[in-house]
Amino acid sequence: MEIEVEALLCAMSRVLINHPAKGCMLLREAGSGERLLEEGSGFVDGLLKVDGVGEMLFSREMMEWGRQEALWMRSKGVKLISLLSDEYPALLKECPYPPFLLYYRGSASFGSRILSIVGTRVAST
Repeated sequence: MEIEVEALLCAMSRVLINHPAKGCMLLREAGSGERLLEEGSGFVDGLLKVDGVGEMLFSREMMEWGRQEALWMRSKGVKLISLLSDEYPALLKECPYPPFLLYYRGSASFGSRILSIVGTRVAST
């Protein structure tokens, strides 16, 4: 996956942290992170039917944050699997609102094993 697409996906995870269903919808409707990148902020706002989210997502600051995040992840061996990837676990796709991104290190070959992840999207202190 090219760095700009990774940057956009990282930015999406930050902008839409409290709205995972919108992230799923964006990826499903666009068909790929590459298309979202090509189409830009107006396309995102049109899909979400909310003005301003696309502008925030594609802002210079957010895309730079996403690039830095993607570079940091690469340096640590962390990879992304988007909801649209063939590597994304099939059973997880069946959830009503699956996470639109999975971060992992090591092998993403789940095979017939089932993985459970317990956590929160917004941690409290």
